[in-house]
Amino acid sequence: MPPERSRHYWDLHYDGVQQMIFETVVDVMSENTGTPSESIKLDSVLKDIGIDSLKSISILFELEDRLEIEIPINSIETIDTVGDIVRFLESLEIAGTTHV
Repeated sequence: MPPERSRHYWDLHYDGVQQMIFETVVDVMSENTGTPSESIKLDSVLKDIGIDSLKSISILFELEDRLEIEIPINSIETIDTVGDIVRFLESLEIAGTTHV
C-alpha cells in the first residue's frame, strides 16, 4: 500500500475516533450536569457547565466504563475544558490503551 494511502486511512480513522470520543464525553457531561448536549463545545470550561472537582471524578469514572479504559486520576489535574478531556482520551487511544 502506498504511504499516502496509508496516511489517509489513518487520518480518517483518527477523525472517527476523535468524533466518537467527543460525542461520548458530551453525552456523559450532559447526563451528569443537566446541561443540554448542544451547549457543550470543545472550548467549554468545565466550571462554566457545572463541573466541579468532585463531579469531574464521577464523570471520569463514567467515561472509563463507557470507553472501557483506565484513566489515571492523577493525570486530570491540568484538565480545564472539554477539549482537554477529549485530547487526553485521544492520547490514550493513540497509545493503544483503550478497548473501544
